[in-house]
Amino acid sequence: MNGSAISVPTTMKDLNQFIVSNSYPGVEFSQINTKAAAFETANGESVLVYYAPGCQPNNNETTEHNSQAKMCANFVFDMNGNKGPNTIGKDIGFLTVFYPIDSKVVAPIPHQRDAGTNIAQEDASAACTAQDPEYRIPNMYEKASLFTNKDLIGNITSCVGYNTSSVLSSTQAWRVGTQSGNFWVGEKSLARYLRCVKRN
Repeated sequence: MNGSAISVPTTMKDLNQFIVSNSYPGVEFSQINTKAAAFETANGESVLVYYAPGCQPNNNETTEHNSQAKMCANFVFDMNGNKGPNTIGKDIGFLTVFYPIDSKVVAPIPHQRDAGTNIAQEDASAACTAQDPEYRIPNMYEKASLFTNKDLIGNITSCVGYNTSSVLSSTQAWRVGTQSGNFWVGEKSLARYLRCVKRN
């Protein structure tokens, strides 16, 4: 996103640092490390596809669970092929698919920097608007997509959790951890990091 050159990830593991197990009970999983497929469309758009054949369905979880296990496919596209500027948010973007049935499909455009590091979920919408009127707080799938593509974005803090707009109850909201990729629940008043997005 900052215009620096990176090596193109060639596997799911290289793309989003899949964690086979971690310290959170009940959220460990295994992932087939498939290779990426690439193609170019007739109009010159380049597309990289990462596919997870063992992705898990939506079980309407209400406790901490792993977003990576729910991610079925991730597309990274460059709208003008080899032409510049080859930068995330300009001519390069990504689209992420969660769940094999009744899929959630998101294509967020992240802001270049966090809106803050100590913002409660209930204050996050106003913080995004103050940063840029075109941006808003991401839902849990958009934030998980940012986790999946964090090496492409850069400048995402490895922390316990980023706020999302997805709520579980009148007092609780979902967060996404950028260390583990976990969805977890916390009080809306709990201050966390915030990265705002535009919808693609």
